[in-house]
Amino acid sequence: VGNAGANKAVKRLLDMEKLQFNGSAPEEYILIVKSGYILVAGQSDRGVFCGLQTLRQLLSQRPQSFVQEVVIHDWPDIKGMRGFHFFLPRTNDEAEMEAILKLIDVISYLKYNTIFLEIDERMQYENEPKLAKSGAFTKQQVKKILNFAQSRCLKIIPCIQGWSHGNWWINRTHYGHLFETKNEIETNLCLSNPKGYDLMYSLIDELIELFEPRKPEHLMINFDEFNHGSIGICDLCRLKEPYELLAGAENAVNKYLKAKGIKTIVAADPLLPGDPTLGGTGGAPQFTAKALPLLSKDIILWEWKYWYNKYYSRYSSMDYLQKNGNQVIAAGWTDPLNIYHLINKAADVDAVGYVATTWWAGIASLIRMPKFMAEIVLSAQYSWSKGMPELDDIRFNPVDKFNSLMNIRSEKCNADDKFYLFDLASVANTWLGDDKSLVFDIPGGINYLDSIPFKLCDNLQRGCVVLRGKDSRYPKEIMLPIKKKLNSLFFLHTTSKPEVNFARQDIFSTNRDAPRNVARYKINYLNGKSLVLQLCYGNQIVSWNGELPGASDAVTVWSKALKNGAYASLTSYRWINPYPDEAIVSIDYASDMSEVNPVLFALTGTKNK
Repeated sequence: VGNAGANKAVKRLLDMEKLQFNGSAPEEYILIVKSGYILVAGQSDRGVFCGLQTLRQLLSQRPQSFVQEVVIHDWPDIKGMRGFHFFLPRTNDEAEMEAILKLIDVISYLKYNTIFLEIDERMQYENEPKLAKSGAFTKQQVKKILNFAQSRCLKIIPCIQGWSHGNWWINRTHYGHLFETKNEIETNLCLSNPKGYDLMYSLIDELIELFEPRKPEHLMINFDEFNHGSIGICDLCRLKEPYELLAGAENAVNKYLKAKGIKTIVAADPLLPGDPTLGGTGGAPQFTAKALPLLSKDIILWEWKYWYNKYYSRYSSMDYLQKNGNQVIAAGWTDPLNIYHLINKAADVDAVGYVATTWWAGIASLIRMPKFMAEIVLSAQYSWSKGMPELDDIRFNPVDKFNSLMNIRSEKCNADDKFYLFDLASVANTWLGDDKSLVFDIPGGINYLDSIPFKLCDNLQRGCVVLRGKDSRYPKEIMLPIKKKLNSLFFLHTTSKPEVNFARQDIFSTNRDAPRNVARYKINYLNGKSLVLQLCYGNQIVSWNGELPGASDAVTVWSKALKNGAYASLTSYRWINPYPDEAIVSIDYASDMSEVNPVLFALTGTKNK
């Protein structure tokens, strides 16, 4: 293992294999596995690290640490930053810290190389103690996160909001005099008040101190969505145009950071006109887009585009910004099409990098949200190998992959577990073949799905249990007889397809919330006790078709392209019985009357022999 430029043994083996680096990217590596040796060689230390992650991935796919002979020569298509952006959580409890460190471990394994850490008011500042919220992280805790990330070969870019969105991170009680207006809903700070600059520079200095004895290469001050508030209204600002104020503020911050040897990153949206194809926030009435030509050319522009549609299919805003002479970072959201096409554009225009963003308050909850779980995996995939595979050709579930990497959930049984396959023929009321667009071709009888046996009904006309939802033809509730003592239950289930594809909803959608509670299993014990398993859409259950992220607490165990061209999948949800010595008499399977119909295909129980 080593850098080919510094390790003679590595160089000798490469020469023996007649392999050499082509200089495609700093993270280029060569991995050779042969019966006599394994070689991990990098063009740089970072390349060595990426090669080691590939070796780990190969080991994870084989039992007993067995790896077949292979030669891999690889490098990323996004050659600069492959970043992940997240908030420091609002509270510094143990669960949040544990989730952060585990997430950092996973994204380094996925070959991300940069973290954008949004800090804002979530850290206790020594210079500005009144800024932090109650329960904010200490500087020592933040330093622990930075050190851990650096141990995983990740660069850290600290981020603060800056002069915009002050209403949600600046304490108005102590800093109200810094806002552009006295309106309680005002979002922007005054761009001309020297005390505002004193505050920002004080915060910046403390953030830089976290990295001692080194310093960050970049620092991001957002300056985004200035159109949400006022510019040029107060007595200090009214003699200048909004675009002059914005350009002056961004250039001043850049000058301050440049003197410290740090590059400045700012949001691009106020510098883009409101043209539908550019998608900026710098149009009427403030016209801040006029600030772009006045901007220092060494400021890097964070071009966030969180949707994909007919206007943004080419993401021409990146070309527009680069023509001004500024470098650009592309930042995407959770929509798989947005991720796929924006990364392609970033690679084509040789952008500084691509960043998967998550504007979410807590990490412990974020890592259980399917859209973010899928975003992390898909962004890693496509920023390393742009366009490969095509979205329609993906045959793995990104949420399942994320769960396996986080070791959050295991669907595997013990070797000595006995299976009980319940026959649902007596309660089955339909088969999804009743709707010609929902034809499944799973054979009846016993099917092993992800090593779990399920008994599917042989009668294809009445092969599953469907409950009432938007389609009211079905019963609201059905009782499933059990009469067994069980350690766990596996539910093979799905829902009908919702009208909206919630995986495609952008951050500004007014209808982006998926159905919440869609059904529940009420477990009835012989001793009279009962408990309820709530099925929340996207967590324990999800639609059979078209929503790539999957379910956070269930495993995709069957998937197939159907004859009509649709791509279908089924998930298995495992429930661990807290009372394995108590007999379960029955399960009441009930709909919560959401917009989707719950569907149960099969039910399998386990009991330790």
